[in-house]
This record gives sequence, structure tokens and C-alpha cells, in this order.
Amino acid sequence: MKKIITLITIMLFCAVAAQSQTPQSTLKVAGGRPLDGSKSTEQSDSVKHQNDTKKTTYDVVELMPQFPGGDAELLKYLRSNIQYPEEAKRLKIEGKVFVSFVVEKDGNIANAKVLRGIGGGCNEEALRVIQNMPKWVPGLQGGEPVSVSFKLPIVFKKD
Repeated sequence: MKKIITLITIMLFCAVAAQSQTPQSTLKVAGGRPLDGSKSTEQSDSVKHQNDTKKTTYDVVELMPQFPGGDAELLKYLRSNIQYPEEAKRLKIEGKVFVSFVVEKDGNIANAKVLRGIGGGCNEEALRVIQNMPKWVPGLQGGEPVSVSFKLPIVFKKD
């Protein structure tokens, strides 16, 4: 169990660190304004996209969504709620399940899906835990709450 918790912690911090190390000159916020403060009129497709319901979902915003209490509380939530599936234990399945979801402008979690799974019940367990998360603090763009897509690796490793 300690190994699972340690791996989840490491993966979460690696994911957050990777996001924060993206060169700022390539990231743009709504309206096409680069994060480095320079002027630009072009719109970036990597920042915002339209889903089928004509609702805008952002990939990058001025203030990203946050789990209530921050990353430490997210890790605590994952630690206490993830249960290693019996089938995965029996088949000795280990690895990472990559999950994407949208933090809606009201903080609710929506559109959770497995991007890459490992089977043995781990995919379903990762989705269950993500779908049951409490409301997040929503992301902000121009001071207004917006829907933001989020990706999270969930690590399953037997002790």
C-alpha cells in the first residue's frame, strides 16, 4: 500500500511539474494572448476547444483548477479511496492508468474517461475514484470560472 501511495505521489508531482515546465511562449490563453505578456491576435487551438454541445473547454487557463485543499489533499483522497482490484492482484497487473476529465465551471467533474489503461479492473477503479471526487475549485480565465480539461495518471503497483 505504501508503494502505491508513493508512486501516486510521484506521478502527480511529475504531471504537475511537466505542465509547469512547458515553455510559456508557446502557451496562450483565451483570446490568443501569450502567457509571456507579448501581444498576439492568433487563437491557439491547443488552449481551447469546442465540444459537441458548443460549450468551451480550456486546456490552459490563467488559474488552473485545484482540488479542495491543494495537491496534498488530492493525494490524501487518492490514497484513501483507491482500492487495488482483486483481478489485478490475481493476474499481477501493475502500471499507470491515464485518466482525463473536465473540471466544470461549477467545480463538478465531468466527462471522465480512460486515455490509456492496463485492465484487470484498474481502469474502472481509476474512473470510479475520479468520478466520485468532491467539487474542485474551478479554473479562472479573465476572472471568470471556466471549464478546464485535466489529465491525471493513477499508478497501480502491488506491494
